[in-house]
Amino acid sequence: MLSNHMINTLSIARRLSESGIDRKQAEVYAEAIVDAVADAFSQQGKDLATKDFVYNQINIVRGEIKDLRADVNTETGAIRVEIESVRVELSDLRGEMNATETRIIRWIVGVGIALGGIVAAGISALVSVLV
Repeated sequence: MLSNHMINTLSIARRLSESGIDRKQAEVYAEAIVDAVADAFSQQGKDLATKDFVYNQINIVRGEIKDLRADVNTETGAIRVEIESVRVELSDLRGEMNATETRIIRWIVGVGIALGGIVAAGISALVSVLV
């Protein structure tokens, strides 16, 4: 709170008195000025944060950051597990694709051999008819 020591009420009262205001009224005006300024500082002080308040808010934010980090770490771990699961599935798919590719190649080769045999038999039959 603002005290009379911060504002020289005697000086204010003297100046008011020298300007023609009654000495008693000048003293009342000086006190009223001090009260008004004190009220203004008091209202302003209500909007200012104390050191303890700021430290308390900092600790709250630190706690929230700590909780957030824990959540992020948990989610990161879950994502890593999911990524590994996808890698395993991709590996399995690659294996299945390779096995399917091998079966298709064997089928094509088998069909080619069968067609070659049919063509050879057809040529052989044609040759024996022509000869």
